[in-house]
Amino acid sequence: MPLDSAANLLPYRHGIYGEALGNGVYGSLNYERFFRVPIGNDLAAFRVGALVWPKSQTAIVPLELFWLSEKPWRIGKGNLRGEFGTGLTFVKSEYVEYRNQGVFANMTFLPTLRMACRWQLPDNRLFVKAGISGVIIPVPGYVPFMIIPLPSLGVGYSLGQKLLK
Repeated sequence: MPLDSAANLLPYRHGIYGEALGNGVYGSLNYERFFRVPIGNDLAAFRVGALVWPKSQTAIVPLELFWLSEKPWRIGKGNLRGEFGTGLTFVKSEYVEYRNQGVFANMTFLPTLRMACRWQLPDNRLFVKAGISGVIIPVPGYVPFMIIPLPSLGVGYSLGQKLLK
């Protein structure tokens, strides 16, 4: 069977990967699940990830929790594939007021956009991905929102069986 056959290019069903920057702002540890779209021959995935970012005791923000959810679409053929998707990043921050006068929490959902490339050789479970994410942050009183571009670089490992054609 040639290396570029359609069966060899189908992804494995599951994957885990670490990502620097990206939708998690600082980075994240992620799980993805690929599935076939019923209409057409497209592939899509569901991704979820998290990051707990502890700060030093002198920091203003002692703890931030980022929870990611993304619905990406995979396009292209070959070892290098394009991915684009939308998602939400849940951010929970606990702030300590000046001179420890009190603690309050802030929780918000930030919409995100992503364009990326994923490189994975046929029958190799390791993969690398690089892209750019746009985290959409509301800015009351000035403009409706700002899009903060964040580059991302991830390395991961595929699990399970390959998707069937």
